[in-house]
Amino acid sequence: MHRFLNATAATAAAMSLSLLLAPAAIASTGGDNSDAAKLCQGGGYADYQRSDGTRFANEGACVSYAARGGQLVNLPVVTRSVVVSFATTSNSDFCGVVLTLTGFDPLTSYPVDTVLDRGLPTLEYYPRTVVTDADGAFSGVLFTYIDGPGIYFSSTVDGVTSSKELINC
Repeated sequence: MHRFLNATAATAAAMSLSLLLAPAAIASTGGDNSDAAKLCQGGGYADYQRSDGTRFANEGACVSYAARGGQLVNLPVVTRSVVVSFATTSNSDFCGVVLTLTGFDPLTSYPVDTVLDRGLPTLEYYPRTVVTDADGAFSGVLFTYIDGPGIYFSSTVDGVTSSKELINC
């Protein structure tokens, strides 16, 4: 019986020692995640997403994810665009002025400055506000305007300006 107790104690001691040494062995073979975590610092988290495509809310979330071995994936490069087009309305004398945005921040409110140019010295401005969807896009009719010759529209959103488009329904 005494020999059984000594063997049991020796086994328990060996298991305890292996549990203490196991994290060191894993860390030394698994590499160092601190370089990846450093990529998140200083605002770098905004350039990366998780391997499942979700974005980081802040620097701490990114650092924590990378430090635990999560794979940082570069965000795809998205070009922001603003496009003005026109849609028919129930009244054939009017056009719907349609604004389409892509590549903007998701779920964000943006002021829109739409300019009407009739070729006169004075331009007309039509300010509006739009909110992008979860993909950073928006498409909708801003307002309706009388369809007539020589009327051009352009819109600017957050420093991005559309081309000048001739109203045409």
